[in-house]
Amino acid sequence: MAASARVAYLARRASDYGVQTGRVKVNLAQVRERKQKVVERFRNGAEQVLETTANLDVIRGEASFIDARTVKVEGAGNEALRLSGEKIFINTGAKPVIPTIDGLNRVPSLDSTSIMELDALPKHLLIVGGGYIAIEFGQMFRRYGSQVTIIERGEQLLAREDSDEKLTNGLKQTCRAFMQSAISNLVPPSRTSRTMIFASSRPISYKTATQGSTAGRCHIRFSWIHSLAVWG
Repeated sequence: MAASARVAYLARRASDYGVQTGRVKVNLAQVRERKQKVVERFRNGAEQVLETTANLDVIRGEASFIDARTVKVEGAGNEALRLSGEKIFINTGAKPVIPTIDGLNRVPSLDSTSIMELDALPKHLLIVGGGYIAIEFGQMFRRYGSQVTIIERGEQLLAREDSDEKLTNGLKQTCRAFMQSAISNLVPPSRTSRTMIFASSRPISYKTATQGSTAGRCHIRFSWIHSLAVWG
């Protein structure tokens, strides 16, 4: 998906290289289909390598610990298997953790898994958090053509990395970023409302085309119907 975003970005910059193109439009359903084919190709290739590797067994089932050095695997056959070893490595991957934000369960939201299954491009993507996953998806969807807003409660984006003023300024120019802004509540709109309101724990300043400069609570105006949120 990141590769598709880069192609869209380069296509829009074609004139910088003397190449004239028309309007660039991203079909997210086709992007997702291509992504799935790439995933399946890698997955199938990895499985074939494992299954043909000497002295390596692939067992499919649900595992649970019996003791510190013994694992029981069920669903791998008629009888449960018991496997023992001096060292047992757990490498099952991870899943997104839903942040504790009042009202989040009442608004349309995404995580780093479900966002990759979208088949239509959101008009506006609100990203809560400024970590590397959030930045990756923010840049990607901005290149697709969505408007992107990033809200980070810390003093800089990518807080675990060394401070990079050029990087932060570049991201602010690409995506709208609100720094030192902690979301404490998400308020769903009424049926006629098109405003999404976030209560900020620290005063921030921002500008919009219609409201000018405002400080204090953060009111971001956009079409709710076409807006989705992802945290990272």
